Amino acid sequence: MRIAIDARITDIYKGGSAIYTIKLIESLKKIDSTNKYFYFSKKKSYLIQEFNNFTWRKAWDSLNNHILGDAWEQIGFPLYLAKNFIDIYHATVERLPLLKLKTKYIVTIHDLSSMKFSQLAGSRQYIMYTKAQICSAVGKADKIIAPSQATKKDIMEKLNIPPGKIEVILQGIDKEMFKVLEQRKCANFLKDKYGIDRNYILAIGAFIPRKNFQRLFEACQKLISKDIDELLIIIGFQSWKDKEILKYAGKNILFVQNVPDSELPFFYNCADLFVYPSLNEGFGLALLEAMACGTPVAASNTSSIPEVVGDAALLFDPLNVEEMADTMKKILTDSELKQKLRKKGLERVKLFSWEKMAKETLALYKEIYGRYA
Repeated sequence: MRIAIDARITDIYKGGSAIYTIKLIESLKKIDSTNKYFYFSKKKSYLIQEFNNFTWRKAWDSLNNHILGDAWEQIGFPLYLAKNFIDIYHATVERLPLLKLKTKYIVTIHDLSSMKFSQLAGSRQYIMYTKAQICSAVGKADKIIAPSQATKKDIMEKLNIPPGKIEVILQGIDKEMFKVLEQRKCANFLKDKYGIDRNYILAIGAFIPRKNFQRLFEACQKLISKDIDELLIIIGFQSWKDKEILKYAGKNILFVQNVPDSELPFFYNCADLFVYPSLNEGFGLALLEAMACGTPVAASNTSSIPEVVGDAALLFDPLNVEEMADTMKKILTDSELKQKLRKKGLERVKLFSWEKMAKETLALYKEIYGRYA
């Protein structure tokens, strides 16, 4: 097979969909030396290296350029696929060319947050554009990949897609990077580089309304009134609503940006608690990262989150600030519960791996190719 993968998301975004794309390509390298792969981005990323049967090709522009980038996607790219006899094209984010020749299309739909929470997702024009892209993609796709059963359900209900067209393939965790480390080493590192020398609660995510950080800030204020004085550290990257989030920085709230991936395990390992208050997630990679580092987790009871954490976390209603605060307090004040969640989390992450994800994705490529060959 000749397989093309869209990696343009890695040009512009540091988040779950970019990590997924990188790990998909890197994991396919490890398991498949037979098929020929071409991956596309504006810049030749140091995160994804050419290797034997894996070749980089330059896209005209990034996903953010809605003139040149979209022109390439809709016109130049389909012609490239046909000219180079590409059998399978995998779009790793929710968009596909309207023009479809002989190449078979697979698209990964990470979540439908922009449709479920349109009031929190951006401008009216952005919502309309995104919805049009998603609706077109699911119509053109021969197969849709969803990262969770919750996302599959959303696709079926919101887009009226039959269940047989959707394949659930769970995402993974880099167990070499995210693991239990020696506490003193982590604490010394955080103090020396970031000046952090207090007990803290950790949260991670883009500075966007859907991540629900404002209610988390309120919940942490309630913790202080309950005589629990913990620093809240939020690691993230700026987005369209970042000013509204960053204004909460203060004595008990610390924002840390541009943290290298290699340093994240230090933050996880030293945290007393990892909290994930998101209103909607297609998967939630940070949940796995926290559990792999032995950090107890409190998280929302919505979308894919219960599916990912199983019984290895305490869940709360993300719209209920009091319940969020009480859940965090319960973990922070109960050492036996913390240890129980720690053990369950370490067991839970054994179910997830990027190699397993890549094997299931490759099997899907073969299925689609075999069906139409």
